[in-house]
Amino acid sequence: MFSQIDIRVGTIVLVEDVRNSDKLVRLTVSFGDHQRRILVGMKQERTNPKAIAGKQALFVVNLEPKKMLGEVSEGMLHDIGHADGLAPVLVLPEMPLANVLIEAHYIQKGFKERFPVTTPGDPAGTGEFLTFKPRVDYLSFPVLAKINLPMTFSPYIIAGPRFEIRVGEKPQAYEAVLGNLRRTEVGATIGFGFQPLMLSPVTLLAEVRYSPNFSKAFENSALNVKNKSFEFLAGIKF
Repeated sequence: MFSQIDIRVGTIVLVEDVRNSDKLVRLTVSFGDHQRRILVGMKQERTNPKAIAGKQALFVVNLEPKKMLGEVSEGMLHDIGHADGLAPVLVLPEMPLANVLIEAHYIQKGFKERFPVTTPGDPAGTGEFLTFKPRVDYLSFPVLAKINLPMTFSPYIIAGPRFEIRVGEKPQAYEAVLGNLRRTEVGATIGFGFQPLMLSPVTLLAEVRYSPNFSKAFENSALNVKNKSFEFLAGIKF
């Protein structure tokens, strides 16, 4: 039986009273890639149940959702005490645990540049322009540690190495440089994001990342090129 129980470390983001209950509180728990609401009967066990906000604990996460007082509980807190006459305590990991995320991205990096068209008769320009939009295509594989911060709007920080493979390019007038960039690169990604507390089945996600590469993508006697990018990510989770 115990081999079928899925127990995971979660971060308690928020503790709220359940209306019309003298026992239940509602925990909003982050498991890194998602959040859950879990109802726990601890009002009479602790003087201040809200003091456990920000702590990590163990939760059983593969139980069927259970409805109590009109609310759905999506798991069970695993703690010790009270029924045995002991002061209740959480089952805590020895140190805060980070979630590890392995991602795969298809990324296009490029720029836009306009040049005025000149002729011998119009050296200052004809009023027309040539527009170039060169780009380089990469497959990017970040391996990120994600640490949730104990605050109401569920912020988190991420950091880790990143591996990139150049899979194509559209160099246009920049073939001499873009066509000779490194085929593979190693870099890092650091970032900050948040997901507001779940008010519906849909959760908003927002994230900012900075991703520099360690090596130069191209180098000769006249030019050095080094890849780095700022990324703004937004989405919804069901």
